[in-house]
This record gives sequence, structure tokens and C-alpha cells, in this order.
Amino acid sequence: MQSLNCEVMLVSGIDDANGYICGAPYMGSCEDCGAHVCELHAEECDSCGEMFCSSCYYFHLKQPKAKAPKGVRNDPKPRRLA
Repeated sequence: MQSLNCEVMLVSGIDDANGYICGAPYMGSCEDCGAHVCELHAEECDSCGEMFCSSCYYFHLKQPKAKAPKGVRNDPKPRRLA
């Protein structure tokens, strides 16, 4: 039987080897790893509309086919000339 709760592992710091599972009611599954994610831990890609856990979302954005989220600039700010 599958869990109907968020499966994202939370840790209190870098030395926390155990952590704990979020456990909030899930709203969907990560398109990459399949983990159940709650509303707080779900990330939706603006370009493809798929849902990811936080870890997989950042890897997804690094893929060449993925676009940056709306409102994020890929090019550096123009420099002012004095």
C-alpha cells in the first residue's frame, strides 16, 4: 500500500543523519523520482507544467529543454556606462 502523505525527508542540519518525513497530505507525485509531495514541497515547472519535488526540480531546470521560471533573467543585468 502506498503512502498518502508527503515523502520528503526533512533534516534539522548537516549533522542530522536521521531526519523525519514531512507526512503532510500529498497533492501529487514528482514526475522524476515519483515521491509523493505536499503543497509545501511541490515545485511546478512554468515551461512544461510538470510537478517535481524540490531536489528534482532544480535538476530539471538545469536540463537544456527546460526554461527558467517566469520572472527570472538568464542574462546579466546591463552595465551602466558613466
